[in-house]
Amino acid sequence: PGARLFRSLGETTTNVLAVETFFGLYRDAAEAAGVGVDAFPSHRLCFRPQDKVMLYLVSDALVDMRLPRGVWANSCGMPLFQRTGDDTSWGELCLLRPCREAAPLLARCCGAGS
Repeated sequence: PGARLFRSLGETTTNVLAVETFFGLYRDAAEAAGVGVDAFPSHRLCFRPQDKVMLYLVSDALVDMRLPRGVWANSCGMPLFQRTGDDTSWGELCLLRPCREAAPLLARCCGAGS
């Protein structure tokens, strides 16, 4: 019972695939190693139900967490991307800005320049 704190985007949704393509991220470890980067944990890319601006990276336990009605966590998950435009999708056509907290992870996982 209770509401989910986060909802997963799903690894193979059009939006996740578009984000991976746009930022040069590889979910497959062998593919990532082939271009000299770490694999990106796409399966942990989530959004908060009342938040239309941010995408977060969360642990598996946080995805499964439910909160009682009337309780809302103020801060949890690592902000990964922030929407900067009014487009309704998170893909290539949407303006996404990486969050400061995500810089170390994206630096290790981004193969766009390879």
